[in-house]
Amino acid sequence: MKIGMNYKDENENLYMYDPVILVLSPLYVATLQEQVEQEAEERTPESLPRVSRAILSDYSEKIEAIASKLAAPPVRSYDLGSSVLDKCLQSLHSPY
Repeated sequence: MKIGMNYKDENENLYMYDPVILVLSPLYVATLQEQVEQEAEERTPESLPRVSRAILSDYSEKIEAIASKLAAPPVRSYDLGSSVLDKCLQSLHSPY
């Protein structure tokens, strides 16, 4: 049984994408982007921005860098084998 979404690179090495990273990465990046947008909207009592455009731009660049690093990093694929998987499933369903 193989876990994750598999692909082969130019050298025919088999890799997989970790499904947890695939699901959580976009949510993490979206949360960071929303926080920057909220900071951009905040104003002082004098109606001035609380955070400068330069800082917001820097944050946005850092978020883009994080997003590119989290964009489905490859992991070497492996096969668990049915006997290992069966033992894992048995231990999950065992009362002891």
